[in-house]
Amino acid sequence: MNTAARLERSLALAILRGERAPGSRLPSVRALAAERGVTVPTIQRVLDRLEALELITVTPGSGSVVRDPERSAGLSLIPLWFEALQDQPDRVARVFGDFLALRRLFAIHLAARGQHALRAVAPTLAAQAAVLLDPDLPLAERAQADLDFTRAVLEQGGNFAAVAVFNTVERLVHEVPGVAEALYGDPAAHAAVITAVAGLLVSGEGPLHLSAGLEETLGAWDAASVARYLGWLTRGPAPPPESAGP
Repeated sequence: MNTAARLERSLALAILRGERAPGSRLPSVRALAAERGVTVPTIQRVLDRLEALELITVTPGSGSVVRDPERSAGLSLIPLWFEALQDQPDRVARVFGDFLALRRLFAIHLAARGQHALRAVAPTLAAQAAVLLDPDLPLAERAQADLDFTRAVLEQGGNFAAVAVFNTVERLVHEVPGVAEALYGDPAAHAAVITAVAGLLVSGEGPLHLSAGLEETLGAWDAASVARYLGWLTRGPAPPPESAGP
């Protein structure tokens, strides 16, 4: 990570944590450059990025004003939100639950709308789902296989917004500690959910039956994932195993 990226991350986290309150002004470009020991052009690039992320408003001649991230921030900031709230387990677990609920709504809507298309690709989906039934599949491979399966389902709907939400979930899985463990840390339960979802997608039942079944199955899975994530946040990652002595 280069200097500008590190500064952008540092200032973004300070805003998301409330250390830079909404409505407050950042120091001038020159003051920030002196404070951080970097050049003025570097700070200018950082401020341009923060403005693009809608965390600040830059007015030439008046400086930079911090915006309220809870009102202005977009999906691209979700991973940073998780990092910023790591010391508030209950709050970040609620954010995780809200995000999973949004993903679930998109998935159910698109699955019902693209039911016929999903039946046409049933063999491909079945093959992808079969990989996830292996209880010994390593966590990283299970996470990627599940993401591949979900993307294959969503692509049948052709909805840009749903894909944007999915892409954010993918970033969470790869970038935010604890998320992969929360979603895929119980292989047996995950395999059962995948089996149930795959069965519903190719069941031949109508959209209402499909939507109700997916809501029940995925809703229970999301609730269990939130509970696992809260547990992970409270306990922290498991320590590495001790090496055996001679």
